[in-house]
Amino acid sequence: MDQATSEQDRVLFITNCYAGPEEVSVGASIRMFQFVKTLVGAQWRVNVVTASTSPLMEPHLLPGDYERASEQQVLPPNPRVDHVEVRVLSSSSIWARLLHYADFFLGALKLVFKQNPVPSLVFASMPTILIGTVGALGAWRYKVPFILDVRDLWSDSLQSTKLAHIPGFISLNLAVERKIYRSADRILVTTEAQRQYILRNSDCCRESVILIPNGFDFEYRNEETSICTKTSLDIHKLKSKYRSLAMFAGKHAAYTNLRTVIDAALLEPNIGFVLIGGGYEKSDVMQYAHAKRVRNVFFFDPVPKAEILSLMRMADLFIINYSSSDAWSKVIPNKLFDYLFFNKPIVAAVCDGEISDILKKCGGGVVVPPDDPVSLVDACRRAANGEVVAIYNRDFLMRNYDRASILKTYLQTFSGFR
Repeated sequence: MDQATSEQDRVLFITNCYAGPEEVSVGASIRMFQFVKTLVGAQWRVNVVTASTSPLMEPHLLPGDYERASEQQVLPPNPRVDHVEVRVLSSSSIWARLLHYADFFLGALKLVFKQNPVPSLVFASMPTILIGTVGALGAWRYKVPFILDVRDLWSDSLQSTKLAHIPGFISLNLAVERKIYRSADRILVTTEAQRQYILRNSDCCRESVILIPNGFDFEYRNEETSICTKTSLDIHKLKSKYRSLAMFAGKHAAYTNLRTVIDAALLEPNIGFVLIGGGYEKSDVMQYAHAKRVRNVFFFDPVPKAEILSLMRMADLFIINYSSSDAWSKVIPNKLFDYLFFNKPIVAAVCDGEISDILKKCGGGVVVPPDDPVSLVDACRRAANGEVVAIYNRDFLMRNYDRASILKTYLQTFSGFR
């Protein structure tokens, strides 16, 4: 069985972020980790091509010492992980980010074109069209099926950057994006809004665009988990200092616009605002908070997914914050699922869309307009005062976003390719 699998059922898995629950990384890395784990469990041989660092500004993966097949014909590890060396993002400059993506594109393309043995299927996860392009070229090179995973719509992601102001740039990217969609045999999306967008903007048939949402990993969650670290001790001290703790856990980027949270904190000194995570905007946001002389906002470094539970347990309410661009109405961030697990109020400063729909269905959150610190702090006060009932959030999460059930649907998308 192993020998047959090593020769035939082989997936080339391309993603710029891949990390397990014990490693510090972006939220999408866990989606990739679980996808690979599921394929390995189904007896696929998987070769992951991923970046050496994430867009969190610091390395989160180190090249592993993977065993090589020996003269005794010992099979290589499954999955095998090949890292592409990319520069670490050290500023919020859009050009630094493009160079980061270009590093991965060139390095991944080189690895993809040197596969031996050759893959029987290529899987690529974007939002960046460079990753989608590598996947499409790999499938063309080996004449094998191509599955495209769309975590975010690339053209939407560009709307919040300075590149959107360059004449014709968005149109060019849209054209390339659509070409990648047409090259895929199947497309996986995280939200229904993304699915409808792709169907409207490509000639893909409805059956080939499949909803595989992000979800919650109950196997890594234990409500009683308590991890004693410096971060957990520091947050615990804050609980005795403030009436309530409002927590944001996620990427510090232009699209999360955390300056709005800083401005809201200035209006309510009795609530402590805890911001956990990294990102190319973090240093700028910290400088903004310092300039505003805000005293009730506290920044903490990102932690592995397996440890975030211990920190989230100490929060009294959670915050989701996006910029006012309608592009973000089509996304559901991974942190929303973590928040729902705790049956605590969620304050979401977002445009109407996927996030607001979920909070309306579960009833455990408040939705306010983005970029409005007055509305944001008012909602935080209401949540802190017990005016938002969130006792059904976890039940909603278990019924709709249990990753174990979602992964069964994911595995079915590979049917017919063996």
